[in-house]
Amino acid sequence: QFGGASWLRPLDKNPWDKEGGVIAWLMGETDDVGFLQTIFGRKWSMRHRETPTIPFSVNDSLQLLKGMDNLPSLHQSLMHDQPIDVAARVHTDKSFERVVQSMRTPVESGGLKRLKSAAMSRSKGWFATDWANQTGVLNFLREENLTSDAEFAERGDSWTFVLNQVQGANDHLRALHHSLWAYFGLDTALNAYLSAPDAQGLNIHTDPHDVFVLQVEGMKLWHILEGESLNIQHDLLLTPGDVLYLPSGVYHYAESFRNSSSLHITAGVFRDYFTAAGLLAAWLVRGDGLLDEALSDDAIDKIDSLRNQFFGCCCLDANHLLASSLSIPLLRAFDRSDLPQGLSFRCSARLREVATKLTAIMRAEGSEEEAQDLERRLAKLSCDPQMLMNAVFALREYHWFRHYNSHQQKELRSSVARQELPSSRARFRRCADASAMCSTSGALLLNGYCFSEFPSGAMSAFRFCMGLHSGASGKDFSLSDVPGPHEVARNAVQILLQFDGLEQISKEMDA
Repeated sequence: QFGGASWLRPLDKNPWDKEGGVIAWLMGETDDVGFLQTIFGRKWSMRHRETPTIPFSVNDSLQLLKGMDNLPSLHQSLMHDQPIDVAARVHTDKSFERVVQSMRTPVESGGLKRLKSAAMSRSKGWFATDWANQTGVLNFLREENLTSDAEFAERGDSWTFVLNQVQGANDHLRALHHSLWAYFGLDTALNAYLSAPDAQGLNIHTDPHDVFVLQVEGMKLWHILEGESLNIQHDLLLTPGDVLYLPSGVYHYAESFRNSSSLHITAGVFRDYFTAAGLLAAWLVRGDGLLDEALSDDAIDKIDSLRNQFFGCCCLDANHLLASSLSIPLLRAFDRSDLPQGLSFRCSARLREVATKLTAIMRAEGSEEEAQDLERRLAKLSCDPQMLMNAVFALREYHWFRHYNSHQQKELRSSVARQELPSSRARFRRCADASAMCSTSGALLLNGYCFSEFPSGAMSAFRFCMGLHSGASGKDFSLSDVPGPHEVARNAVQILLQFDGLEQISKEMDA
């Protein structure tokens, strides 16, 4: 019985579920570890496909833009300090009671849920020639009476409309946004770019984050600039279904063609806090005694300041994630006990190597005082690398709550109204797009829900089921494999099934 949870509804299986995960669906990479190790953050990559990627059209974009009159002010849309609502008290049986604290977006309906803000732009080469905010967008749409793709193609006047954070526009975009967040464990955002014919929307630029470009309608010609003189080295034609990955720092621009409009979606992935520079900054702040189990605003400000200082040194090793063998467990492990053996020592050793390179760069640039300060603070750090792991999991928890305080919870695939208790013969597996961790206070954080009360032994069951390097380790298991009293294990599995932590593989044990 789930009181107060009637707003939840089933969502059909996503297309990437059939292709081995969101990265396989986007880039055709069956080895996602290989993608993280050889491509992500290092070089651009493109995938040609023959089918559109997501149900979102030019007409949908125009309707979203026309509905911006209902958008709250930008100031209101950025406020995320609303109190947490208790959405539902879960009763699976008398001995297994849960309080589900639901991280809800501050404004629950209307424009904010579907679109954050918008602008319109025209550029030529390196220069932006015209720009207007969302008021200008609304005025232009009214004056030209643009309601369809054909009208936009005829009277769009070479403008590009930028729709910021469209992940709330429909269920599939919300699911894509969540899957990317769950896969990377990094902040993500979806923007849409609607270009009239013969348009260069943005000037030549680089992005401070990594970008996946999904071409949805029409065609667009992308130009990538490289070398010391920043000349065009690659011309890439994107047609519906194509996906282009651009790491942070790659100079580029895009143009639509003369005879048709174009729509593409960008999925931005922000790795700042979990690069070597970000982790080193958090570790140093933890060593200064300013980082408790839960991050304070003051600690975040100090981490930001240090991280930006390290970024400014232009050290490639500092501005990347750690090697995938280190970064994947750090970003996905359920808790510290789920980390591979020896990982904390390897991470701390690698960060000390990066710090040595940073001090050398600082000295070469004449910043002797900054170099000495970094060396002094490193010397103060305990030899126990658990101080680093405390900082990492405090950062992860902070970003988990910040993410779901800004975005909706995951749209659940199955109804949470009432389900039968799982059979002892069924087999289960952790969902590929489950965002799960144990909080510093011992709560279960799962897909935007915080389970803060459960009986003794339940966390051991959760840890087994959701473990990636311990417990089930992401593999199939049966109810009899779950540790603890049978009743507690069964109810723990039911909770995880209902909130998309687990999926049921089969009803019978394998022969």
